[in-house]
Amino acid sequence: MFIHNKICMVTEYAEYGSIQDIMNKRNITEIPKKIRIKFLIDGAKGISYLHSNGILHRDIKPDDFLVVTLDDNIKVNCTLTDFGGSRNINMMIMLIERKE
Repeated sequence: MFIHNKICMVTEYAEYGSIQDIMNKRNITEIPKKIRIKFLIDGAKGISYLHSNGILHRDIKPDDFLVVTLDDNIKVNCTLTDFGGSRNINMMIMLIERKE
């Protein structure tokens, strides 16, 4: 998507909001245990991907995981978001080395 002089980001629609939204609106036992485990796995994969690319999120919380589906047949059920506080560790190391 292009809008002159604007930066636009298009993301997948998260029908269920964040994990925090689900925790606030539902009894956790309403969500099948298999899906709750999948949330953990999806989150861990997202964090692992960031770290393998030298990125530190620095502010991970339930609000930062958006739930796109509760269908356990779908490959990804939630995604990690909100990278406003994230930092590239490689850039941080370069800055530290320059100061020394």
